[in-house]
Amino acid sequence: DFTSFFLVIFALLVVGWIYIKKMRTVRIKKYIVQRKKIEEGEEFTVAIEVKNAIGKETNAEITDFVPAVFHVKDGDGPKPVKKRGAAGTELRWIVKNIKKNEERVFIYKIVPIFGIHGTITLPKASVIFDLYGRKFENRSFAHSVGLPPETPEESFKNFFRKKK
Repeated sequence: DFTSFFLVIFALLVVGWIYIKKMRTVRIKKYIVQRKKIEEGEEFTVAIEVKNAIGKETNAEITDFVPAVFHVKDGDGPKPVKKRGAAGTELRWIVKNIKKNEERVFIYKIVPIFGIHGTITLPKASVIFDLYGRKFENRSFAHSVGLPPETPEESFKNFFRKKK
């Protein structure tokens, strides 16, 4: 009886196909370069990394959103198209002809309008890309700006540490 053998082979083929489909895509990562407290006028650098892993050249549209509690400044590299609204600023980069296995990094800076104790989670960035005449979208993970507030015990220890 070869039924279990064929089921195992079929399962391996399905897992292999899913793995290839997930790995052959345009990946996007978003990260904050500095880890510091959110204070008025303090500058944070945000980087968005896009990698073409689909095996052929493609076009892409990268979109990010910055909440209204931050002012957006241009960074190094390609400048985004900015669209300001009441809730914040939308940033958009249109990239033509990203080559196979090519990586691009988009950088901008944000400056808080006022200080905050704790962290603010920034929305996910997204990339829309062409593949076989269809459009697909991937999203980055959300990242936080700032440092978590100190616990009362940490505040107590730091207070006496500074006095010495």
